Amino acid sequence: MMGKHYASHADFSKKNNPFLYYSPFPQIVSVVAFNFFPRFFSNGTSELGGIANYKSIMPILGAEYDEKSEEFKYVPERFPPNWYRRATPYGAVVALTEGFTTIYPRNIVVPAVPQIGTPNLSVQTFLCNIYQGINSVTPLIAGRGIEDTAKATTWALSVLDPILGKTALGCPDSVISPNQLYPEATREGGPQNPPRVPSDQWTGDNVYNKVYFKNAPTGQSCSH
Repeated sequence: MMGKHYASHADFSKKNNPFLYYSPFPQIVSVVAFNFFPRFFSNGTSELGGIANYKSIMPILGAEYDEKSEEFKYVPERFPPNWYRRATPYGAVVALTEGFTTIYPRNIVVPAVPQIGTPNLSVQTFLCNIYQGINSVTPLIAGRGIEDTAKATTWALSVLDPILGKTALGCPDSVISPNQLYPEATREGGPQNPPRVPSDQWTGDNVYNKVYFKNAPTGQSCSH
């Protein structure tokens, strides 16, 4: 299911975002996330690798399916009852291997030139890919400390912007699509309207319906 989910999202992005950017760094995150959720958040109560299903994953993500509206709604994030971590480790090597052997082949997005195979491939998008690539890699190569990284990025952008920036080629300020991909972006729960947190339903200083301390503790609180 996560493989199908990735394929659908990748296809949507390639068709609708002409300035889609896909360098090795965001590629790793975007691909591996799809196998990371079911593998890492699976309920280790059953079997060594755990069982990944709605009951074990959705509460951790803070989502709940409403059968009446047939939509997901926001709920406080929490670990499900009787949930335990996996009995076997799920490290970076395994996560990368699974991501690029089981998820990524479902819909190949060409690194550096994700517009290949779509009508969006043009000289403009190709040069903008180069611009975005240099923009993202420069801090890693030239930066040492935070201050040096900031200086290197500022210098690189000052040189690149007049040539490849939006003033010359129409490259976006960021890799977010200039298209309105979310028709209901302002709807509650959408990217421009975070879900409300009703104060009358939850108490304390967090959304887990627990009051740990009324005031900052100054000593031991346990009686035994």
